[in-house]
Amino acid sequence: RSPLTLPLQAAAPHGLSKQMGSRGLPGLLSAGLVSAVVGGEYARKEEYMGQDFFEPFRWSFHTASDPTRGTVDFKNYSVAANSGMVNATANRVYMGADSKTVIKRSPGEDDSKGSRGRPSVRIMSRNVYNGGLFVLDLDHMPTGCGVWPAFWMYGEDATHIWPTWGEWDIIEGVHRANNTMTTLHTTPGCDQSNVKEGVQFTGKWLRGLNRKADDCDVAAKGQWGNQGCSQGGPDASMGKPFNDGGGGTYAAEWDPEGGHFRTWFWP
Repeated sequence: RSPLTLPLQAAAPHGLSKQMGSRGLPGLLSAGLVSAVVGGEYARKEEYMGQDFFEPFRWSFHTASDPTRGTVDFKNYSVAANSGMVNATANRVYMGADSKTVIKRSPGEDDSKGSRGRPSVRIMSRNVYNGGLFVLDLDHMPTGCGVWPAFWMYGEDATHIWPTWGEWDIIEGVHRANNTMTTLHTTPGCDQSNVKEGVQFTGKWLRGLNRKADDCDVAAKGQWGNQGCSQGGPDASMGKPFNDGGGGTYAAEWDPEGGHFRTWFWP
């Protein structure tokens, strides 16, 4: 049971694949679709688009401290809308961080000592999902030192603490990265070393401490802490080249019956 989180992808030209065993996203969202299988084919179930995009029945705004201790101050809808950080029209959605305020906080400084950081937005869908095809069409993503755009899904409740139900990072990158990372974070037992780069997907496994990061366990030996199994996407799948090219489309398939997660990108 996973909500979609945006803190502000048949055969495809670029594919990222994993077998099974949403950080603010400033930018322009031109379409967000969720599809379900009907008679062996995908049919549109939901469309996140339009002037009612930010209605409270669709999303909750995360306003607590950043669990990753970033220098960020997540705002609610009213503050974000009044300050121009979010906006929705009939065919376009904008989410952005405050790009004007001078932040007076030292790296690693405790929240209680002052500002939590740069005002930004992180939203989570009210609906939860157990599979489907998720399509995201983006015109622009943030790039530059200190930014961390992401679009992901994860499951958790009071008795199933993360990463018991796992996490799927569909789009993620930091600073001036020009290649997206697509990652699964799980408990032990999700070794993906049999998924071969260049054969079953066109990206590549990213590197851990001394091996490929192809084990989704957040505590896998030889990988960075909480690295999970992480694949690098194609060039210009984020960053300045992505923006200069007018954006792109991601489609992400979660297929419990087929036993896989798959992610594609088209510029």
